[in-house]
Amino acid sequence: MALSGGGDALEKSVDILKPRGTMVSLVGPLDAAFARARGLNFVLTFVFRLMSRKNKRLAKKRELTYSFLFARPDGDQLAEIGQLLKSERIRPVIGQGISV
Repeated sequence: MALSGGGDALEKSVDILKPRGTMVSLVGPLDAAFARARGLNFVLTFVFRLMSRKNKRLAKKRELTYSFLFARPDGDQLAEIGQLLKSERIRPVIGQGISV
């Protein structure tokens, strides 16, 4: 899985993902699945599908999936994650990185 926060990092991540991997964007473009999950109307679902078609096409070429993840800032959750990291109850694992 590659998680992107913007720029062209998502496109670059395609090269490090194995087939059947997942590209996830935190900044867009939104996709039709996001619209459907929130019960948005057909027009917005169609617009979001158009917005994400470049990434969907890119993902399909490499046997990957693409999705948009809506994240909202939450200080309490971030503090809790910080405590879990500090106590080493969870550890980030980075298999390979790319420079962006």
